[in-house]
Amino acid sequence: MSRSPCAPSDPFLTDSLPKRPQPGNGAPFSRQEAYFFSCNKMIIYKQWLSLLGLLEQLSNAQLLAELFRHPMFLVFVGLVAFFHVSEFTLAAVYDRDNLGYHSWLISPPYCLALLAACAEYWVESSLFPGMKGPDVVSLVGLVVALLGEAIRKTGIITAGSSFTHHIRHHREQNHRLITEGIYRYIRHPGYLGWFLWAVGLQAMLCNPVCFISFAIISWRFFATRIPYEEHFLVTFFGDRYDSYRKRTPTYIPFIK
Repeated sequence: MSRSPCAPSDPFLTDSLPKRPQPGNGAPFSRQEAYFFSCNKMIIYKQWLSLLGLLEQLSNAQLLAELFRHPMFLVFVGLVAFFHVSEFTLAAVYDRDNLGYHSWLISPPYCLALLAACAEYWVESSLFPGMKGPDVVSLVGLVVALLGEAIRKTGIITAGSSFTHHIRHHREQNHRLITEGIYRYIRHPGYLGWFLWAVGLQAMLCNPVCFISFAIISWRFFATRIPYEEHFLVTFFGDRYDSYRKRTPTYIPFIK
């Protein structure tokens, strides 16, 4: 296969450039000279592309090296990804009729909260390098986050076909009162699990601002949602749910 004179084997080898032709017979800019300049421009352009590609590879390598110096942040990314993929998967298994983009449990305010957590981590990491673990605080946060994930997923699997991401305003045929398994000890394992998971991740990242913010916002959300949801549960199940509510705590602070 013949090689084009405009495509040298190595763009960094300058001796591969075509030799400049001699000027024509009095012509200021001959066709041969125009061809020469176009080939040189193409080679220089390819050299710049190769250089930019090399710089991009170096920057990606530096980024990866920097990330691996922050193992807890990598764990954070993995736990967040697992949480949302598993939520969608369980919704597809147990609540297929209501499956949709909302089943990922991702919303604009939630994305802003995650961005705030990432921003706090990297800003504080650059200003106070020794502040970000792994240390006792981050390891305790990791354990709390994993515990919350386990509690939530156990609650979803135990509820089975009664599980949904939405509050039901009307009792459906497959909706039954779950009081066995983990529900025997925790009234809302899904909510408690999410609360522990959210604040545990911020403790794991050693994010004091987001730890307090996530705890307050999550608590206020559940302090409103739980009474609202239980209003309908009492309507559906009457004294059975009222008795269950009185004997089974939520374990979320200050929410009876």
